[in-house]
Amino acid sequence: MDRDPIQIANSLSILVNRGVHRQPHLVQVARQEENITQLFTEEKPPVQLKNPRHWQIALDAMHNTVTKTTGTAHKAFKGVTYDPAGKTGTAQVVSIAQGEKYDAKKLKERHRDNAVYTGFAPFNDPKIVVAIIVENQKAGGGSIAAPIARQIMDYYFSAYPLDTEAQ
Repeated sequence: MDRDPIQIANSLSILVNRGVHRQPHLVQVARQEENITQLFTEEKPPVQLKNPRHWQIALDAMHNTVTKTTGTAHKAFKGVTYDPAGKTGTAQVVSIAQGEKYDAKKLKERHRDNAVYTGFAPFNDPKIVVAIIVENQKAGGGSIAAPIARQIMDYYFSAYPLDTEAQ
């Protein structure tokens, strides 16, 4: 899991930049076993889609995850002053038999699912991309990882306020 968040953030950065690769930057790494920045220093050509409208379809779906009341990250981002978009997720750590229901209380902590959120803001002119993975949780990305992403984005936009006239 050491490189997963930076790889997820890099993939999302390519999506929000419609195929253009940008150098990711780490804010903080608790444990770093290798120089992660070396993974992304190579120049790469832009990703080309057969249908460029597909970029917007994916981005709009991520926007709905946060802005629609039925979206899995809506609650975490309610009341923000910027326009976020993102995707929640839950990564299964161990297999569960078909027909069996997931019950975190019955599992050893190390076997619990990982809560995942990746997102960006503002929607129409992204300034920040985040990827959060919280290992071995009792709940998914919408209730565990998305609130962490919001705290990071809130902090970022308090330090770098958006020019509301330009938007």
